[in-house]
Amino acid sequence: MKGLWGTAGETKIELTQEEIGYLPCVTRQKINIAIRRMHAQGLVTLSYGRVKVTDVDGLHYLRVRNCELMGCE
Repeated sequence: MKGLWGTAGETKIELTQEEIGYLPCVTRQKINIAIRRMHAQGLVTLSYGRVKVTDVDGLHYLRVRNCELMGCE
């Protein structure tokens, strides 16, 4: 993992798709699909090697909605 850093009001977490893929039951391919869906919904912007969250509230809503559908806490 590359690290956690940022400036006032901003936190940056540097992770590769491969590193995220080490999470249980998550593949790099699934991460790529999820990121592209979030981009299509306007929640993140993409640039080479970076994903920037542009709608924190929308991302939170997506998490809550997914948890409701999947029964997680």
